[in-house]
Amino acid sequence: MRLHLSHLVLCVFITALSVGPESAAGQECEAGRISYIFVDNNSIFDLSELEPDASFRWAYQFANRLHVRTHERFIMDELLFRVGECLDTLLLAETERMLRSYRFIGDADVFAVPQPDGSQHVNVYTRDEWTTKVDFGFRIDDGVKIEGLEVAEENFLGKGVLLRGFWKKDKEVQDLGVEFETPRLFRTRWD
Repeated sequence: MRLHLSHLVLCVFITALSVGPESAAGQECEAGRISYIFVDNNSIFDLSELEPDASFRWAYQFANRLHVRTHERFIMDELLFRVGECLDTLLLAETERMLRSYRFIGDADVFAVPQPDGSQHVNVYTRDEWTTKVDFGFRIDDGVKIEGLEVAEENFLGKGVLLRGFWKKDKEVQDLGVEFETPRLFRTRWD
């Protein structure tokens, strides 16, 4: 029996199809497939934890209104799983760890809720941190002397971008600068 190169290529192609994505989609998942992902991205303060007549409730509300929450799209791009994939609790835990590592996210909780049909809904809960920082430096030496000013937003427009401007003066040296840092360059994971 002679085997031609075209037959060999056809056999390799058929073998690749049998172990390709189609068979992965048909595989059984012990914990079930992810059928829905719900992102609950919260502001800084949870007002439900405060008494309705609590002192300074207005200050917490005002801070929440000033703060730009992290965008749902940013959080969705950080997930290590997608709808239709098998539920993997290690990937849920790693996603939670990654979200918490951002300086603008104060808390993260990622968990699955079993559904009657055997699938899983994944809930991604996040709570932001206050991200606007102002640092004003001065010295009292023969009067008040301003030594510097720094203003930083660590989650600019809710997209995880750090934008910082600074001015510092120390005797003969004066520094003026702007810093821009992004956790994702062109929607990749490069920072």
